[in-house]
Amino acid sequence: NRVDGLDERYEGGMVLDSPVGVFDDAFILDYASMYPSIMLTFNISPDTKDPDGDINIDGVRFRSDVEGFFGTVLRELYETRLMLKGKLKGMGEGTDEYIDVDMLQSAYKIILNSFYGVCAFKNFRFHDVELARSVTFMGRYLLVRCLKGAIETILGGRVLYGDTDSVFAVLSGNRESIMRVINDIAIPDFLNQWGIRKSYLRVEVGKEFERIMFFGKKKKYVGREKGTRKWYIRGMQLVKYDTPNGMRKMMEEVLHRLFEGETVDLVGEYLPRVKALGLPDLIVLKKLNKEVEEYKTKPVHLQALEKSNIHLSGIVNDDIHRSNLVRMVYTYGNGIDVLAVDDVITEFPESVGVGIDYERYYRDWE
Repeated sequence: NRVDGLDERYEGGMVLDSPVGVFDDAFILDYASMYPSIMLTFNISPDTKDPDGDINIDGVRFRSDVEGFFGTVLRELYETRLMLKGKLKGMGEGTDEYIDVDMLQSAYKIILNSFYGVCAFKNFRFHDVELARSVTFMGRYLLVRCLKGAIETILGGRVLYGDTDSVFAVLSGNRESIMRVINDIAIPDFLNQWGIRKSYLRVEVGKEFERIMFFGKKKKYVGREKGTRKWYIRGMQLVKYDTPNGMRKMMEEVLHRLFEGETVDLVGEYLPRVKALGLPDLIVLKKLNKEVEEYKTKPVHLQALEKSNIHLSGIVNDDIHRSNLVRMVYTYGNGIDVLAVDDVITEFPESVGVGIDYERYYRDWE
């Protein structure tokens, strides 16, 4: 993380390496409101920072004998949000009352989480990067030394992947027993080294997957939830809005096969099927985030429009504005690598001298 306008940097959240493979019986475990909970538990505040303080976080010290004013404000916000979340449990999900209360607790969550980040903002009245640095340092420490350590040494599980405030782990046992071990044993034991008795830190067990597949990259996995068998897909090409429909169907098929332990020959089985797709199945959608004239450099979808104005003049509508979607196809031949198309175009006129670049689509899939 870099602080705007200042030559001050600090390390952010930790990401644990992801494996490659398929795993059964995995849980997501995460710290609830990790950063504000750290600030409350360790009394991190501008007025408690003291070189003689008894709480030492990577060389930055804080006093524990008086509550900081950050803590006073955070505690009120924290407790109000807990009260609102408690109310939700007695309401009918989807009702107007539920939606109102849920929006309100979400607003409290945003305010709570902003306290850590605003400390590193140069125009904040109480700007101090050491406060933000202390929070993220303790976040990394809690992820590895406390949560990962408890899972592997006390519970006998295996951590597969972690990111900032959560981990995916293969564990046996039910969620209540897992949370009890971590919250009632591991966290208090971890805090003993600072002599801290009052803790706001709490780990919750989230989704339980009957099977989950990782690909060796962060924020990229596919899981099927136990019980509901609902699919959760993160970071994959097939969940991106610009993935062509024809490619999406094949990607889903491949994932399902891999999930069931099948060996898939992408080149032998699927490259020929990609090459058999027609133009309508290979349309890539790209959104304009600003007006055409506001772009300083031309993204690929504007290049596609310009080339279509030359080679498909009168066929493609070029009257587009902010938030419009551009439909385009990757091509080869005649020096043209991409063209914008309308939904009436099912193939390119021979006079344009281009073909569909199937290899490009396949490379993007890989």
